Parts: sequence; structure tokens; C-alpha cells
Amino acid sequence: MADAGDTLGMFDTVLGLPLHPLIVHGVVVLIPLTVIAIAVGVIRPAWGRPASSLAAIAALLSAVFAFTATQSGEALAARVGSPGAHQQWGDRVLLASLALLAVTAAWWWSTLRGRATAAHHRPSRALGWGALAVGVVAIVLTVAAGHSGATVTWQGRLAALEAPAVAVTEAGITIEQVRAAAAAGSCWVVIDGAVYDLTAWVADHPGGPLSIEALCGTDGTDAFTTQHGGQDAPTQVLTGYRIGDLVAG
Repeated sequence: MADAGDTLGMFDTVLGLPLHPLIVHGVVVLIPLTVIAIAVGVIRPAWGRPASSLAAIAALLSAVFAFTATQSGEALAARVGSPGAHQQWGDRVLLASLALLAVTAAWWWSTLRGRATAAHHRPSRALGWGALAVGVVAIVLTVAAGHSGATVTWQGRLAALEAPAVAVTEAGITIEQVRAAAAAGSCWVVIDGAVYDLTAWVADHPGGPLSIEALCGTDGTDAFTTQHGGQDAPTQVLTGYRIGDLVAG
């Protein structure tokens, strides 16, 4: 029987790249496409059958992509750490996509089986309006999830680019330079004799930014060892932010 790690591995990478940022584009395209098709069918009842068929197909695909996005997001989080609120927004998008699929399928079935009579159009259009309302909610949630993902990915990096630079030489970095970097807006931290620029990691830290910000400009060896001693994943993440060795001033 496959364990959770094997399952997540199916959604980990494709062609050497993380699957998650690739698959979310499908959600971003398909949910609005579903809503557009629903709107066309509701506004123009004569086009109800083809519009509802297109909407049902798009809704099915959007639900598949949303599920894949959540699974690939968990696989990516296992590599780089939890994205915090972004994961919660992604779960909400999945639920909204499933709800959109259910009500759109009901509308499609109604238009497919019903006759083109005024009596039939009333319940069919009611389902269409309901699907449209659910679709609008799904779009709002998708935008919120995308914004939270962009914040996790770029906010810390942009802050690091905008912060004044502190020179790093081959001889190493002094504690005074670490403190100066922190004063200039970057977050340099000393851990086990090495210096790490955690500016971009502050916003991404699963435990929240405050626990990292408290270490900026200091020797955080004790804090890191207490919290993550013996854990491989945090150590691997930390390695990616190393910028040099600490030397005496």
C-alpha cells in the first residue's frame, strides 16, 4: 500500500520543475471560463444547451486542476516549508470548485433533458443563476489564493532587493556586519558559525515572521537548535540562505 509520501511524490515535480506553480494556471483559466459559459447560457437561454455543456466540461476540469493544485502544493511545502495562509486559501478554492461542478452539472442536466418551454426554463435558469453565483465566489477565492501565493513568493524577495547592501568579502562576515545588515532592513542571522540572509524567508516561515525577525542581527544558534535540532528539512532550507562564515571583527 502506498503511503502519504508516495502519494505526494506523484504531484511533486514535472520535467524537473515543481508541479504546483504550473498546475495553478489551469485553475486560474478554467474557473473564469466556466463562469463565462454559465453567464452566456443564463443571459441567452437559446444557447443554454451548448453553453451548459461547455460550462460542465470546464467545471469538471477546474475541479481536477484544483485538486491537483492542493496536492502539488503539499508536495512543494514538504520541500520548502508551509506557505501558511496560502494553503488555506487553496483548500477553499478546491471546495468552491467542487461546489461549482455540482451546481453546473445540475444545470447542464436540466438543460439537456428539458424541453424549450417557459415552464422548463424557470427551474433551469434558476439553476443557472445559482451556478453563476457559486462561480463568482470561486473566482474571488481564486484571486485571494493567487494573491496570498504571490505574497509568500515575492514579498520577502522584493524587500531583500530593496534593502541597502552590506559588503561581503571572501575573508568572511563579522558580527558587526550582521548587525549592520539588520539595521539596514535585511535579516542576517548567525547559526553555528555561518551567516545566513533570511530576509526572503521571514514572510515564508511556517511559524510566522516574528520568530525569525527576533533573530535578525544576532547569533541564533541556540534558538535554531532548540526549535529544529536534528530535523533535516529546516536544516536543508537554511542551507539555501547561507552567504558566508562568521569571522572575528
